[in-house]
Amino acid sequence: MVSKRKEPSKAKPIFWDEKSDAVAILIHGFSGAPEELFDLAQFLAKGGISVKLPVLAGHGDHWMSLADANAEDWKLSVERELDWARANFKKIFLVGFSLGGTLALDAAARNSNKIAGVVSLSAPVFLRGEMFISVLLPIWHKIFKKYRKQFVAKEFLDAYEESGRYLYLPTKSIYDFYNFIKESRGIYKKVTVPTLVIQSQNDTLIHHLSAEYIFQELSSAKKELVIFDDTTHNQSKGSIYRTKQFVKISQFINGLL
Repeated sequence: MVSKRKEPSKAKPIFWDEKSDAVAILIHGFSGAPEELFDLAQFLAKGGISVKLPVLAGHGDHWMSLADANAEDWKLSVERELDWARANFKKIFLVGFSLGGTLALDAAARNSNKIAGVVSLSAPVFLRGEMFISVLLPIWHKIFKKYRKQFVAKEFLDAYEESGRYLYLPTKSIYDFYNFIKESRGIYKKVTVPTLVIQSQNDTLIHHLSAEYIFQELSSAKKELVIFDDTTHNQSKGSIYRTKQFVKISQFINGLL
C-alpha cells in the first residue's frame, strides 16, 4: 500500500558496493530503520562483502505510515530486494534483525534457489510482552489507537527518532506484526538453506526460546545456534558481544562463498 502521510524520510536505503560476487541484504526490525544494522553492515563491507540496507514498506517517514502497510507489504519489500540482488550478484545472503529475521527466514522458505544463506538476529516467536498484546491491546486499540514505546529513555528520544525509528506505533500495526509472527511459526521447517540463529539469553523483548524454537524447526543441513549471555535485543548496538556477533556473522558468510 502507498503511504498517504509522507514526510521527509529520515531513514534511507544504504548500499556499499565492494565489487564482490556476494551481497548481504540487512533487514531492519518492526518500526525500525537501517541504522539498527549500520555498524554490522560497515563491518561486513570492510571485509569485502557488498551490503544493502533497505527500508521496509511503511517505514522511514511518519509513524502513522506504518498503518498503511502490512505483512504482505513487508514481504514484498524483501522480494524486491532479492530480485535486484539476483540481477547483480552471484550469491545472496539475508541478515535480518527482529521482524527482519522473520522476514529473512520467510523469504528463504520460498526462495531457497535464490539465497546462499540466512542470519536470523533476535527473530521473534515468543514475546516478553505477549500478555499485553493478547489481553490489553484490544482495549488499548479501542481507546487510543496508538502506543508509545516505553523502553526508549528520555535522553535517547531525539537520536532514536532522528535515525528514522518510530517512537509511536499504530495499534493496528502491532496486530499485523503479532499475527505475522504467529503465522510464521509454520514456515521455519521449510527453510533448507544454511542458517545462523543468534539471540541474547535474557533479551528484554523476545524470549530466548524463540531462537531455540527456530533452530529446532529448521530443515537446513547446515545450521548453527548462538546464544549470548546478554540482555540486549539488538547486539549490533551497545552490546559487549557486538564484535563477537560481527565476527561470527562474517565467518558464516565467508564460509559459504
